[in-house]
Amino acid sequence: MPSTVLWKAVKPTKLKVDVFRLEFLTALHSIENPVLKDFKKTVETWEHKVEFTKQISLRGGPSLLVGTDDPIYGYVNDGVPHHYIGPKVAGGMLVFKKGYKAKTTAGVIGSVAGGKFGSYTRRKEIPDHPGNEARKFDVTIYGIWQPKFKQLMEDAMKKAADKCGHTYGVG
Repeated sequence: MPSTVLWKAVKPTKLKVDVFRLEFLTALHSIENPVLKDFKKTVETWEHKVEFTKQISLRGGPSLLVGTDDPIYGYVNDGVPHHYIGPKVAGGMLVFKKGYKAKTTAGVIGSVAGGKFGSYTRRKEIPDHPGNEARKFDVTIYGIWQPKFKQLMEDAMKKAADKCGHTYGVG
């Protein structure tokens, strides 16, 4: 006895790329200023002014980039090994205050009062300056914001999927 089988493909509705883009951008804009604020806290008490930039992108996946190309910030964030310091001109002298209290601490988002203090001293050179410990502000801030970023992106995907008539689940 002949039988007939009918196969019919189930086609989900199309994902609406613009809906996803909007949800991702909304989520990224919601955290860009708080992340920037954390970076600015690390230099609040500095005399040297540091400019930070922020950039949002959806290319290759949602991303937020906050940073600076300021070399002094780099020295503090990344640390400096012990090194030689000599005068800028041949035969010149180094003139500096004897004391110094750091304004920042490794792993802490913030900046306190500190800086140079004491009487001035003069030296021809400092053959073995101890350098400074890396503060790793970027690593600390990333550690705080990465879980929040991940949750925001998952929430954005769920909202966009719901708006497109789909179910979104994180497995």
